[in-house]
Amino acid sequence: MKTAKFFFFILCLSSLLLNCDKDEKTGTLEVQCINLLDAPKSTSMECIGSEVENPWVTDNLKFTILDIYVSQGVVEEGNPDNLTWYKIGENTELKFWNEYSFTADNLPVGEYKSMKANFRNIMYRYAYLQSDPSVRFEGMENMLGWGQSCSEDAYVPTNYFSEGGNHILGPDENFMVINKNEKFDLFTIEEGQIANVYWILGQEGADTLDPCTFTWIDANLNGIWDCELDTLDFQCPEGWHSMFDFIVEYE
Repeated sequence: MKTAKFFFFILCLSSLLLNCDKDEKTGTLEVQCINLLDAPKSTSMECIGSEVENPWVTDNLKFTILDIYVSQGVVEEGNPDNLTWYKIGENTELKFWNEYSFTADNLPVGEYKSMKANFRNIMYRYAYLQSDPSVRFEGMENMLGWGQSCSEDAYVPTNYFSEGGNHILGPDENFMVINKNEKFDLFTIEEGQIANVYWILGQEGADTLDPCTFTWIDANLNGIWDCELDTLDFQCPEGWHSMFDFIVEYE
């Protein structure tokens, strides 16, 4: 008789837990990528050491965002990645930045304080000659830094964003800051509400939107962009400190 009562208790408890799961409140998160650099006067670069001497103006950039996640925990320098992450979306295609949008319709309600993203190594820069827009430029670059592997499958560290800036995992497997200015604003998920996170390529809070000037350093003087040899030396106006910015809105 005691055994029967025990199993009945377990059955009731399981039923309560299932009902709690069904009643879990959720909301919607939409992540939209915005390209502030996608403008006729966005970014320019000039070539040193080849026949091309006029500045180039960047038309757009292409990336492959593999996946993005958000967490209610905080990414903090010196701590390990023991946070709970919720996947918002995934992708395998190379796209212009402003072609990306991700939506999660069943995100648990609460306050979210961090985001992480994985990229594929290869990206592309598209530009045209400032003196002659009919002359186009396409340059394959890598996410690892100048002079490193241009293999599509090369490992790229995960980017972790929080109020402390952009982080990666260091050699000790703890978070380390790589750009303190790329801060992620916290957002709240509420039942029946849509939270919009605008992931901006460019710096919304900069003092000026004047272009950054890039210099193409042609390592072997062949007048052709070589991904693993050539480099871009650039200067940006005062007030530009980061590649990414974030804005949160609700509807």
